[in-house]
Amino acid sequence: MTHPTLFDHVRTGDPDTSRDAVPDDVGPECARVLRVIRDYRGATRSQVASQLGADPSCVSRRITDLRQAGLVKDSGERSPGKRRKPQIVWVPAGETERAS
Repeated sequence: MTHPTLFDHVRTGDPDTSRDAVPDDVGPECARVLRVIRDYRGATRSQVASQLGADPSCVSRRITDLRQAGLVKDSGERSPGKRRKPQIVWVPAGETERAS
């Protein structure tokens, strides 16, 4: 049996809308990061890494790719990371505020 990798595009049980929300031109790692940011309507690098069980430095590279592709942007909000250092809260490019 083949097990899904950490960065598969979508999970088997995800609705069709999740599949449709992932652009075809981003890689599977970016797709997973983008899905977490969309699901939470904003997330820091550490929050995304925690949700994916991934290394924060890997997540940073994917966020950079997503930002350059115009799919995520800096919300202007900051949230403390694990070491209490403020981190950027990234949101999908069409949103400006996080959900409360």
